[in-house]
Amino acid sequence: MDNNIVRNYWLALTAMYGVAISVVAIAIWGGAVLGAITFLGMYLYLQRLGRFHQQSKETAA
Repeated sequence: MDNNIVRNYWLALTAMYGVAISVVAIAIWGGAVLGAITFLGMYLYLQRLGRFHQQSKETAA
């Protein structure tokens, strides 16, 4: 009986580590994908609407 408790403990522990590693991998990929989407969105937005104010006659060349 005592041997089964130890074995079940180690099985549960390794399962938790396996789940944690897979969640971390998903978080790393998700973070990279969200970062790329955010970068691309901001880049395209600033390319199109990069000025926050219109140039005045004094600063226009």
